Amino acid sequence: MTTNDSAPFPVEVPGPYIKDKDIDYDLEIYAAMGASLPVGGFLVRSPSLGVFSLLETYESPFIAHPEKCSVLEFWRVLYINEFREKCLQDVMEWAPSGKEGLVKADNQDTWQTFDWAVFDWGKEIDMVHEEFMSEAFSKVCQWFNMSFEGFDMVPSAGGSSSSYWFGADSIGSLVATTGMSLEKVLWEMPMCSVGHVVASICKQNGNNNVARKKDPEDVKLKCDEARERILNGEMHPWQLKDPENWPLTSRQAEYNPKLIDQWEALVKEKRENGRR
Repeated sequence: MTTNDSAPFPVEVPGPYIKDKDIDYDLEIYAAMGASLPVGGFLVRSPSLGVFSLLETYESPFIAHPEKCSVLEFWRVLYINEFREKCLQDVMEWAPSGKEGLVKADNQDTWQTFDWAVFDWGKEIDMVHEEFMSEAFSKVCQWFNMSFEGFDMVPSAGGSSSSYWFGADSIGSLVATTGMSLEKVLWEMPMCSVGHVVASICKQNGNNNVARKKDPEDVKLKCDEARERILNGEMHPWQLKDPENWPLTSRQAEYNPKLIDQWEALVKEKRENGRR
C-alpha cells in the first residue's frame, strides 16, 4: 500500500499496482560481494561504513550534494575509499582545516598536507585526464549509492537522535546488529552487505514490512491517476477486481453516490460466482 499525501487529498494505491524501484541487481550483487568497480583503468573498491564515517566528519559534499563536489573532493573520496584505516589519522588531523577550506574555496590556496597527498596520488594513478573524470563521477556515485539498497528496505524507526548518519551511534548499532568485529564492519565488509544483513535480521525478527521500495515517479503517477478516477466518479482497478477487500472510500461515495450501487452489485456477482 502506498499513499501520496502531497496532493489536494491523499489516496492509497496497492503495492502490486506500482512498479518497484529500478535497481541494477547485478551491480548490487558485485557491490555486496566486495568487488571493485573498473573506472577509467582504476578499480574503485566497494565502500565500507568507515569510508562514509570519515567523509561525514568533514561534511564532504559528495554524500549529500554530489553536484557540488569539486575535482579535488572527488579525489579525496576515492583516496579515502582506497586507503581507509590507513588514512584515518591523516583525515582526523586534516578534517578541521578541511571543513574550513571547503567553505572558503576548494583551491590550492586552502590545500593542506593531506590535500597534496591526495593530489599526488591522483596524478600517479592518472586521474587527471578529462576522459577519466567524465566517465568516473556518475559511475562512482551509482557505486556508492548502491551501499544503501539494503537499508532502504527497512522501514524507518525514527532514526538516530544524532545529526550524523554514520556517527559513533550508527557504528555501534551496526556492529551490535551484525555481531561482527568493529574492524570488519568498519573497513572490510562492504556497506552494501551490511545493509542487507540488517534487512535480513529485521525479517527474521518478524518485521513483515521489509521490502524493496517502490519507484517514486510511478508512485506519483499511480496516485495522480487514482485521484483523477475519484474526481471522475470511477472505481479503481483493484476495486473492480476484488470489491470485497477494497470497499469504496467515503470520498468516492461523496463524489459519486451511484458508485455504492455499482460496488454492491460487483460484490454480489463475485459471491455468486464463488458459489458455483
